[in-house]
Amino acid sequence: EIQLLDIITGQTSYITIEAKSEAYKLIETGNLYVELEQKKKNDDDYHDSGLDATTANYWAHKLQYDNPNDFFVIIAPVEFLKRRLKVLNQQGHAPIKGKQRTFDGTATNGYAVDISKLFLNPKDNDTKR
Repeated sequence: EIQLLDIITGQTSYITIEAKSEAYKLIETGNLYVELEQKKKNDDDYHDSGLDATTANYWAHKLQYDNPNDFFVIIAPVEFLKRRLKVLNQQGHAPIKGKQRTFDGTATNGYAVDISKLFLNPKDNDTKR
C-alpha cells in the first residue's frame, strides 16, 4: 500500500482521496461526469459539491462497465484535475451540463468531459504547475 502511494503521489505521508463512480454512463455517452454543484430537494439554489467542494488532495473516479469486476480507476491530483477540466471546457471538450433530479430529489451540474480528450498531452500552459 505504501509503495502504491509513493508511486502515485511521490510521498508516503498522509493524503486524502475523494472517490466517485461512474456506472454505465461512460459506455452510453463517452463522457465522464465530474460534479461541481448540487441543488437538494426543496432547495432553490445550487451549492458547491464534488470537485468544487472537495478538500481532498486526490480525486479517484471509478469507471464501471456492465460486469462489476470490469472497471478502471482514474486518480489525479485535485488541483491538476481542476485546471485540466477548465482548459478542456474552454476548448469545448468538457461542457458544463446539468443532471436531472435523481431518486432523492437532487439535481447537479458538472463537467461532461469527453474521456478521449482527458488523457491527451495538455498543450495549454494553464495545465502546467
